[in-house]
Amino acid sequence: MKYVILAIAGIAFLYGVSQLYSPPHVDLSNIWKYEGKEIITEGKIINKIGSMFEIRNGNYTCYVYSWKKDFSYGDFVKIRGNVGEKNGMLVIYANEIKLLKKWDGETLTLPYLAENFIDYIDCNVSIVGHVYASYTDYFYLIDEYNEYRIKVYYENSSFEKFQKVVVKGRLRYNSHRMEFYIEGANVE
Repeated sequence: MKYVILAIAGIAFLYGVSQLYSPPHVDLSNIWKYEGKEIITEGKIINKIGSMFEIRNGNYTCYVYSWKKDFSYGDFVKIRGNVGEKNGMLVIYANEIKLLKKWDGETLTLPYLAENFIDYIDCNVSIVGHVYASYTDYFYLIDEYNEYRIKVYYENSSFEKFQKVVVKGRLRYNSHRMEFYIEGANVE
């Protein structure tokens, strides 16, 4: 019994020591306070350029340099890395990246997307809806009450009217036409 108590006490001690030396969990809005230090943060991937990707959490974004390239737009990740500066901008040089939520892990409805669009712009999304009108290279997806609609670019879109589908693609916004649309779509 004495050895069991000593083992539990040893594990508790090691856990406490690990917590003392663990980097702080920092919101993207505050990474500027940690330049030159190691942090842990979370965000959704909204852009990828070579060995760098951009994450967003709320209204804040940050660039992350990483050797891992197997993430997609819209994936929610946890990053452990050092905050530094590159070309006058704060960046995170990632030491470790964990996938917290894959972008296609949840299927959204159009009303939910309309109310939370800021969280999904430039990200991959999975949306359920009904085909309203089908043309050669696009169709309109509507919700079940015909209150919301979005244009989906999809070649050879020959669907039946009101056919229920799941669309997986990237949510984009055209500022010149003031419209949202889905590009690069797969339809199930």
